[in-house]
Amino acid sequence: MAFKNLYEILNVPFTATTADIRKAIKHGAETQTVELADLQLCVKTLLNDEARKAYNIEYFKEYPKSLEEFLDEGEKPAKEKNADNNVARSTNKVVKKSSNSGVNITPIALGILTIFFLYSACSESSEEKERRKRIENQQQKEYILNSSAQENVKSVLKDPDSATFRNMVGSCGEVNSKNGFGAYTGFKRFMAPTPSITVIEGEGQMDDEEFDKAWASCSKAKY
Repeated sequence: MAFKNLYEILNVPFTATTADIRKAIKHGAETQTVELADLQLCVKTLLNDEARKAYNIEYFKEYPKSLEEFLDEGEKPAKEKNADNNVARSTNKVVKKSSNSGVNITPIALGILTIFFLYSACSESSEEKERRKRIENQQQKEYILNSSAQENVKSVLKDPDSATFRNMVGSCGEVNSKNGFGAYTGFKRFMAPTPSITVIEGEGQMDDEEFDKAWASCSKAKY
C-alpha cells in the first residue's frame, strides 16, 4: 500500500500539536475536503501518541528533507521562523474534493465527528498554548534525534533486528545487540548524529579517553 502523507492531507506541518490536528480533522469533516476514510485514518494514527510515533518513523523515511529542515529550524531567529511558517501555510495546499467526487459524508457521520472534536477541545490561554507547543516541539525534536540515531546504529550492527536501546539523549545512548556468533554483547554506549559519524564504544573507532570526553559532551547536550 502506498504511503499516505496524513500531514499533507490535513494541511498541517508534521510538528503540529494534537490540538492543531484535531482542528484540521474537524475542518476537513465540516468542509468535506477530506475523504471520510482518510479522516478516520488521521484520527486513529495522529491522535494516538504511540501510533503517531510509529507513523513518523515511516514519514521521515519517505520525506528525509523534513527531518533536515526541522533540525535546521532550531538555529533560525524567531522572525525568520515566523516568515517561513507563513510561506509554508500559503503554499501547503490540500486537494479539495468536489461534490461529484464520490465522497459521501452523511450528516450523522459529520455530526459525530463535530461533537467528538468540540467535546475534546480544551480551553487554553494563548500563553498556555504557546508553552505547550514549545514543550511538544522539544519532545518531538528529541524523539526525531533518538529515532535517527537508532537507525544510524542499526545500519552498522551485525544483527540490527536484535538491537535494544536505553538511556537515549539526543543522538547518544546505549545499545545491546547480537554479534556475529548470535550472542548478545551487553549494552554499549554510542554516539550517532549521522550515518557517517556513528561511534560505538569498544569498536576501535576511538580510544577510550577520546570516547569518554566526547560522550561527556554528548550526554549533557541540550536539544
